Amino acid sequence: GGGGGTSVRSVSMPLPPSSSARMEGGEGSGSSAARRRDSPGLARASNPLPSQPQEGRMKTTRTKKRPNVLLVVHESLGAAPLATSRGHKAAPYYHSALLSDPNFYSFNHARTVAGTTPIATPAILTGLLPYSDDGASIVRGSALAKDFKGGGYDTASFVSYGADWRSDAGGGWAILSDHLLDDFDTVVGPDETGEERVNEYGMDDRRTVKYMEKWLTERGERANNGGDDPPSPSSPFYAVLVFNNQHFPHLLHETYSGGSAEYEGSPSDPNYADYASPEARYFSSLRTMDESLRSLFESLRSSGELDNTVVMGAGDHGETPGVMKRLGDVDSVILDVPLWMYIPPGLLPERAFVDDAGGEGNGNNGGRRDTHLRANTNRTVSTLDIVPTMRDLLGYDAPYFTAEQRSECVTGRSLLSSTLPKNRLSVGWGGAPLDSIAVGSFTMTNVGFLYYPLVDGAGPEKEHRPGRGGELRSPPSSSQSKSHVVRFRHSERDPFFGLMERPFSSLPAEDRRRWTDMLREDGWLDHPMIKRTMPDLEAFLEGNRGEQSGGGILGLASRLRFW
Repeated sequence: GGGGGTSVRSVSMPLPPSSSARMEGGEGSGSSAARRRDSPGLARASNPLPSQPQEGRMKTTRTKKRPNVLLVVHESLGAAPLATSRGHKAAPYYHSALLSDPNFYSFNHARTVAGTTPIATPAILTGLLPYSDDGASIVRGSALAKDFKGGGYDTASFVSYGADWRSDAGGGWAILSDHLLDDFDTVVGPDETGEERVNEYGMDDRRTVKYMEKWLTERGERANNGGDDPPSPSSPFYAVLVFNNQHFPHLLHETYSGGSAEYEGSPSDPNYADYASPEARYFSSLRTMDESLRSLFESLRSSGELDNTVVMGAGDHGETPGVMKRLGDVDSVILDVPLWMYIPPGLLPERAFVDDAGGEGNGNNGGRRDTHLRANTNRTVSTLDIVPTMRDLLGYDAPYFTAEQRSECVTGRSLLSSTLPKNRLSVGWGGAPLDSIAVGSFTMTNVGFLYYPLVDGAGPEKEHRPGRGGELRSPPSSSQSKSHVVRFRHSERDPFFGLMERPFSSLPAEDRRRWTDMLREDGWLDHPMIKRTMPDLEAFLEGNRGEQSGGGILGLASRLRFW
């Protein structure tokens, strides 16, 4: 992709001040030099920089010990395959231990903003979606590591893919270096460790987690100075963990075949890697993801950090094994991603709880007080919501972003202190820094509207495979070059290609009116993102509008149909 020459505009959102400790030191230098680790034993950072709150001042008095923050990015992990019976078999720890944990929040209608990593991963790590070159520059200068390091946090980056995919060498991928390399005290990847390259250009995620486990252990040992008491490092940490095993060609597990109906051989077959179908490889790779998550949470527990660590994770985009269609054609399989959070109850502020008459919830949550987070698991959420939720939890004042960031980027909302409306629209834009794959997405819990403003002629090439179980498939249509609608209800038998979509122009006139009215009444048709990136969207909608309709947004949203 292009955009490698995008400049970097430094934008800082300092941490709220700690009520238990004063920061010492001089002004932050803004240096982007990161200490790379050649062995798993790097010392922690010294001389923490001061916090200088401006737009992110604290609302409430914090507890004496500041929480750790860990952000997890699942490269190419979609929600559709994970939700199938094969996904349940491939990821038993995720579906049993994690989903049953009362401190674990899994959001059922989570949407990414784009189908490509240089846009989708920074959205997870910043809460920002740029819609201009200036916005892309702002995103590059909005790395969290600098702010956390300035607030006295130890910072560490554990990334499975190699430096050529997280540095300037990758053109538009240069944006990743700002969020995965710069301002980290510790950087771990295949280049730093010498680990064997697998899955084309990365190291096995399970090995990456082992390095993080070692890092956690060494932090505790240094803090404990060899004593017998449980380790308790004086500085909290901010860490990023990026998995890669689900990326094409999908890392095969050593003993788990993925339960493919297309390939029934054994993983012990020496030709297994050549014979396994792309779908089988993907489900097999899910077992490695499951084992990585198990090791991650076990290491946090054994290091004594779990009860004081906020862990938030999401897939950057879905995948269609064997066909890289997401780079030019976005659909429900690509946009529907897992998004989850682990938040110990002791870290939840009072504003996280839903007010009711008794103050103890409605009795349907095992005696625990109801939270806005739990209510939002059944709302439409965005990967852009991760950072504002984290900032809300840490005590920032809303809106959690600087005025400059909000001027050129779409931002997310906190899921912590309020329940989202049922008709919330999640917005995406596959533009800067990769304008060649531009597409706008407007999605809700069950349906979405996708718009390709830069496409002329035949439109995005779509994959039209014959159905295996009678699932709906998108028929070839030139009108899809401009827009189509999707349904977020995936096929159990074919979660990758059992697409449910149709051209927008083929919708009943009543439904076309509802989409138009909803986008207008919700303010999106007047939003700078639409004006700059999709200037002909309103004319397109009006041309497909049909007769006058009535009712407010809630009524429109509740009546929206797919077919």
